[in-house]
Amino acid sequence: MFPVAETSLSLLDISDYWSRVIVPPASRKALLRLLEGAWWLGEIKGDSSISRLEFLKRMFTSMRDRDDLGIVFTDGESACGTPPRELSDGGFIVHVRHLIRLPSVDLDSWTEASCMEAFHALAQTSSSESYPELVPGLAFIELTHDEFDRWLEKRRYSKPDFWKPRGRLEIAKRGRPSEYNWDGVKNSLRDYVSQHGPITTQVELLQKCADFARDLHRKKHTPDDNTIRAAIRRYALDMAAGFAPGK
Repeated sequence: MFPVAETSLSLLDISDYWSRVIVPPASRKALLRLLEGAWWLGEIKGDSSISRLEFLKRMFTSMRDRDDLGIVFTDGESACGTPPRELSDGGFIVHVRHLIRLPSVDLDSWTEASCMEAFHALAQTSSSESYPELVPGLAFIELTHDEFDRWLEKRRYSKPDFWKPRGRLEIAKRGRPSEYNWDGVKNSLRDYVSQHGPITTQVELLQKCADFARDLHRKKHTPDDNTIRAAIRRYALDMAAGFAPGK
């Protein structure tokens, strides 16, 4: 199985493979959290279709009123959260949540610099524990071997031997482009949202992706359900569709 020969891997795959060889041992979950934190801190970028600032805006828009998450947003004056619950014996149950401090509730005024405190706070969280609906948005960001290698060197981590891409020429001979134009599907979704508003259900998202992929295919083939779901994860098509997590 090792070494892995792909030129790029998702954060989820990297954490999985890395957990099998790292010394001292660390779990896949812990390593994924580490990589997600590196993304929030701007240490790695990968192939994410949106910036961390845009990702934060969409998180705030879709999750600001949620009280079932491991994070709570505040603009310094107010915060959404679950108040302590008093018990019959006089004690209290307190919900401990990561506080994500934002510059204001005016998203248009946000900048990378003004949201730096929020990025650092999110770097201490885990998507699977604090906002599980967004796990695909982060876990399926792909890094090239070179970017992962540079990050390891910057952090002064030992370089694992699970990943060794084949030469570029061999990859070029064996590889073939995707059958479907997913970048075009993403643009079509954005156009659709600008005219009709965001997509609100998983069924509608799958159907629109299928329709746009078929329309852009040279032979008008429609991708199967598994292909569409994989493309949604890899190309962040749900983000382009304005699809709110948890729907």
